[in-house]
Amino acid sequence: MEIKKTSLANHAMTYGLYLGIVSIVLTVALFMTDLFLNQAVGMGLILVSIGLLCWVFLDFRKKHNGGYMTFAEGFKLGLLVNIISGVIAAVFKAIYVAFIDPSIVQKTVDFAIEEAYKQQGDMPDEAVEIVEKMYGFIAGPTGSLIIGIVSALIFGAIISLILAAIFKKEQSMFDRSEIMEEAE
Repeated sequence: MEIKKTSLANHAMTYGLYLGIVSIVLTVALFMTDLFLNQAVGMGLILVSIGLLCWVFLDFRKKHNGGYMTFAEGFKLGLLVNIISGVIAAVFKAIYVAFIDPSIVQKTVDFAIEEAYKQQGDMPDEAVEIVEKMYGFIAGPTGSLIIGIVSALIFGAIISLILAAIFKKEQSMFDRSEIMEEAE
């Protein structure tokens, strides 16, 4: 059996681009339907993201690495895929809210103020101004870019650690000796 070995970086780049494109499509769909502020939809998207990463790990392990993947390879793969797709999604979202539909920022601010009133009841004007400024930055182009990239790093690191531990499959020393014998 010939073991096809591809570069981890190439695999990460390919799937990072795919997941970035999926993120763009989902972002546009959520913005167009005004579901981008729905928490249940957000949780669903996290589950979809985890599912897609599981598929990436399985594909790398089975098709491109002879059925094996070390914990370190899995962690690097997951983190790189998340960073690449996260940067793509963050750049797109920043461009979208800056040029295509700036009303997203105001919708986010209005939603945040409404939620603050639900939790706090009556609020002083200063508190409302703080919420407006904070969420205006967070939802704006610069905030979207920064938060998107930082979130991709943090989420990527955490989920990559977990999934790498689940999907790792290292060769036993007996498997390695058989491969060595076949190579001779």
